[in-house]
Amino acid sequence: MNRKYFFCPVGGTDPISERNLHEGAMLHICRHYAPDEIYLYMSAEILENHHKDNRYVYCLDRLYEQMQKEKVVHIIERPDMIEVQDFDAFYEDIQNELGRIVERMDDTDELYLNISSGTPAMKSTIMVLVAMGMAPGKIIQVKTPVRKMNEHIHTADYDVQSLWELNENNTNGENRCEEVKCMEFAILQQKKLIKESILHYNYAEARALADALPARLSASFMELLEVANDRYQLNDRAVSNANRRLDLDLLPVRSEAGRCVFEYALNLQCKLEHEEYADFVRAITPLIVDLFEMILDHECGIQLAALTFTDRNNVRRWDMNRLQQFGLKQMLDNAYRGRFEGGIIRSDNILKIILHQSADTALHTLVEEVRDIEEKVRNIAAHEIVSVTDAQIRRITGFSSEEIMKKLRDCFPYAGISVREEDWNSYDKMNKLLLEKL
Repeated sequence: MNRKYFFCPVGGTDPISERNLHEGAMLHICRHYAPDEIYLYMSAEILENHHKDNRYVYCLDRLYEQMQKEKVVHIIERPDMIEVQDFDAFYEDIQNELGRIVERMDDTDELYLNISSGTPAMKSTIMVLVAMGMAPGKIIQVKTPVRKMNEHIHTADYDVQSLWELNENNTNGENRCEEVKCMEFAILQQKKLIKESILHYNYAEARALADALPARLSASFMELLEVANDRYQLNDRAVSNANRRLDLDLLPVRSEAGRCVFEYALNLQCKLEHEEYADFVRAITPLIVDLFEMILDHECGIQLAALTFTDRNNVRRWDMNRLQQFGLKQMLDNAYRGRFEGGIIRSDNILKIILHQSADTALHTLVEEVRDIEEKVRNIAAHEIVSVTDAQIRRITGFSSEEIMKKLRDCFPYAGISVREEDWNSYDKMNKLLLEKL
């Protein structure tokens, strides 16, 4: 009788953000709505945090002590839920959980649903269920304390007790909760999530969110979104076909070989823009090998295919006889202080040939710097499991990640790939077109 129930997917800023020392949506809604029964829905990553230090229940305990109120906390554990961006993975499960809660309620009870914590897929699931009348609850949205997107980061040494003491909301009485009043607003919120996913180059998540809307978005938007996802996945054939079929102008580079290298570099640039430094450094080597191969052809007139063969595992290797025929075997022996053993193609091998065959000193400086950077950042990727930062990259290589990207871009003219400055904004151009259609 007159009980308040609260269903809450737990998210990255719960219970208290280390970045701004404000409580996340889970705690903030409980502070201002004081539900009697709290259902915490935990994916694998969140569940790991819960088992580590009980941070979510600990903060709820402290809050309810402060409010002098009783509560019941239910933990909904989903240890196998790793693909947290997959709408289909949540829809039926959350529907069933909410159904069980509603069965316990009578006409005097209230159900509150948090759409500010958890992943976009979780949030959209809740909104769709409410919109379809399958979850008779109030949707609660919580504004971020800094009025912009939160950083969802918990460090390994998360100190829940200290963070509770430092929690700004223990002394700041501002209520950041808002109730979503109508379906139209829910759809607008869903479109906002789609927009955020597009701007973060997460086209697969944007597609899942769009599919979850009760009203189908335009066919042209959905088709372009599919193309964008194929492009980010480096599915060149699908994008090229769609580019012709839909009369789009998404691909600045026309030649197949040059386009593949350029699109890979754009993908690398996207990772950099969103500070995915570990992925950035791990992805550098394939790009450098391809660029060096094209530089060897364009600047030195030597095609790598003339010096190599493909083994039965479809791996390219140096052909020692052909190197001898081209007069390069002795040079490589000398470069490697004795005997060049051949083997698989490495950027360092191609570098030696470029330096030997080209007289362009500016090119020499550029490719030597790029190769040195590759060797150093590869060590970062090999030894860092959790985190790679721009400061680490600068300390180890002498260049920031932006400066490294600039050097990679400087290689393109030497590789014979004609790219205009505005072409490097190609993803922004595509995103702008997507948002116009949205």
